[in-house]
Amino acid sequence: MSRKVLLAFLLIGISALVPSSALAAYTYPGKNGTIAALLNQKTLGTFGPKKFKVLDQEHGRGNFYDNPSFSRDGKKIVLSEYFGAPWSDLAVVDASSGQVNRISTHKLSATFPTFLSDGRILFSGHGYSDDNRDGVYVVRRDGSGQHRLFAGFQFAATPDAGHFVGWDKSGFGCKLLLLNAKGKRVNVIASVRNRENSLNGPAFSPNGRKIVYSRIFRSKGKATSDLFIVGRDGRRRRQLTSGMYAVEPSFSPDGRKIIFTVGNGITAGPSNVAVINLRHPGKIKYLTHAKTRMFYNPIWSRK
Repeated sequence: MSRKVLLAFLLIGISALVPSSALAAYTYPGKNGTIAALLNQKTLGTFGPKKFKVLDQEHGRGNFYDNPSFSRDGKKIVLSEYFGAPWSDLAVVDASSGQVNRISTHKLSATFPTFLSDGRILFSGHGYSDDNRDGVYVVRRDGSGQHRLFAGFQFAATPDAGHFVGWDKSGFGCKLLLLNAKGKRVNVIASVRNRENSLNGPAFSPNGRKIVYSRIFRSKGKATSDLFIVGRDGRRRRQLTSGMYAVEPSFSPDGRKIIFTVGNGITAGPSNVAVINLRHPGKIKYLTHAKTRMFYNPIWSRK
């Protein structure tokens, strides 16, 4: 979602537990891991039967969360945290108590953070005052040991940081690339030729063998976005959705389902969270049926 548009959107106050009016016809997907999401940009919470439990809320004008990701044991969630400055830090939130530990990224814009199997946090960093600082970084949970792995950009990574999904928007198109541990290109995962279209939100399956992503088409002021799943080698591509605005996919722990955001093609409007079963992709279940709120960036824990 466009952060500028979201910042301009009127935020709606909520209580510690969002009532069922926002979760009408709510369908909980069972005990296969924990599902978390962002609500109206400033609130992080987890889903339970008929309730959205608030873990933490951002306060202050211009402050907001983005890009949440679970730790490997499902006990922590790391997010990008913006304070109205031209950079963002990281916040690690306890998935049970909501306790927050903030990590300074030393004036880098930290995006797409993810926990590695050794407990460190990996993220893409952009230096607004110095482009030479751009790259993929790792940092420990206590904020120590921050250093750059390689120059470039990543959307997603395998738990061992052995492979990454990168982005190439040079020329007249857009490509998702599989990168190795040194940031070198292995192969092309997906591509579009028209620069007005884009590829976004890739996520690895739990075993690292498949990648799900969204392909956005823009035409005459309107946009649609469909989900695709493909092998890590760029083969065996399959379209999962059609005719909707599906973005921000995340795999279930067993790799059989995908949770994602459903928007309306214009970012300043309500959005909801839905689940698709890969064995029956034609059947989509909505977790939320919000008419004014924005549920987005859903994530599924590994356990």
